[in-house]
Amino acid sequence: MTAESLSDEELGYTVTSVPEGMDAVQAEVVQAYVAYDQFTWRLWLTPAGTGTGMEGADEVMTDTIREYIAGQYAGRQPGQYLEGPVRTSIENVVVYGEVVPEAAEVIVCSDRGDMKDYDGSGQDVTSPEIPGSTEVILSLQPEIDGWRVSSERELSRNECLA
Repeated sequence: MTAESLSDEELGYTVTSVPEGMDAVQAEVVQAYVAYDQFTWRLWLTPAGTGTGMEGADEVMTDTIREYIAGQYAGRQPGQYLEGPVRTSIENVVVYGEVVPEAAEVIVCSDRGDMKDYDGSGQDVTSPEIPGSTEVILSLQPEIDGWRVSSERELSRNECLA
């Protein structure tokens, strides 16, 4: 698995790095994280009210985080969207469980410093308060058919490089 193989040029989503020497389970966790991250970025990059919304969310996230993201998504103005590239560096992957994986954590740096935020009328409403980069820790749990993101928590703002 390479950073390039996880990137999605059409979406403008670039994985800049992945940890070296990952085992098969860590690689599965990284692929699950990227599927989740790309899903959520598609939500914000598509003008509100024009995409598929939360359809398919259960394939990449648990009910708890799905409810949180659905609330954020529902709060957008019709036509509101983000535009620009997303760069993500996967810094660390830890899988918990001696014999059977019980949980995992992924630490990432996501850089949206070159993105713009547009309101429903197409006006640039990008806030200077939005950080260029954010370091986040995500928890994942195993399901019968793969890993799902169960939570995410910000660790720092503008202190990491993607």
